[in-house]
Amino acid sequence: MFGTTSTASTDTSTENGVNVFTFSSVTTPSGFPWNTLNVTPSYVSAIPAAPGSGFNDVQTASGFLSMDNPSGGLVKSGFASSSGATGFKSLFTFTVNGSVPSTFDVGLFFNNSNNLPGNIDGSLVQAEITDGTPQGTAIGTRTVLGNIDALFFTISGATPGTVFTVEGLASNPSQELDISGITFDTPTPEPTTLGGCAIAALVFLWLGRRSKQSKQLSRV
Repeated sequence: MFGTTSTASTDTSTENGVNVFTFSSVTTPSGFPWNTLNVTPSYVSAIPAAPGSGFNDVQTASGFLSMDNPSGGLVKSGFASSSGATGFKSLFTFTVNGSVPSTFDVGLFFNNSNNLPGNIDGSLVQAEITDGTPQGTAIGTRTVLGNIDALFFTISGATPGTVFTVEGLASNPSQELDISGITFDTPTPEPTTLGGCAIAALVFLWLGRRSKQSKQLSRV
């Protein structure tokens, strides 16, 4: 969960040129801790931003929605972002090792700013995860933009040492590509399936199914 802070925060802040996966020990102007909640799975050996992607900005804002903190309570969500581009743009990669499970889901979460004026994270309309081969690539499309949206990818048969790339497509090249959180879970209903390949893992421990409440995302 990128760039989280206290639900009491009314600040709008942006940090540029940071490692969004390790962003921590930073405070907002009013003094609230501001960081990324990151629990890296044991089967992922590396998670860097893609070379040249510019996926190195984090943001928090007064109107961003609250989400369940895996450690208890609520946190105000944030997001990590990169500038837009024409066509799909690589955002980050991850490499799996020999501990990777045979099947699991990767979830990508967006649109945590509650459609505020000037909202930019609604600009990501498609996400792609690929291992660089046609049979190891899948694309998910956001069909509804509202509250908090998510895309899920089911991954099977990952090969140790494979590097996977997560890419985003903006509604137009002038808009930024933002992700508020990434999950790992057991298979979910009606996923976007990657046939014949494996897409492995990514960061944040946030188990369970999604349920919408007033300005809150709950987990089980």
